[in-house]
Amino acid sequence: LSASAHHVHVALRLALDRATLAVRDDGTGFDSEAAPAPNRTGGLGLAGMRERAELLGGAFFLFTTPGLGTTVEVSIPWSRESNHPSTS
Repeated sequence: LSASAHHVHVALRLALDRATLAVRDDGTGFDSEAAPAPNRTGGLGLAGMRERAELLGGAFFLFTTPGLGTTVEVSIPWSRESNHPSTS
């Protein structure tokens, strides 16, 4: 499966209490309702990304439309003082 993207935009935003990473492409996009079920190989697919974000107390967002590209955004609690994801 290939997105056939020509451009990818990556943005990292750090706020006082949150870090947000967004990755957007201009590829083919897809129907997220028809996406294949996750496998259990431990890969870094969409289900794995969501699970890892949630384990850190964060959120995972997927925005995609066939023919219009895809944006994946992950937002997690952040502590500037400790320079790592907050676990509280």
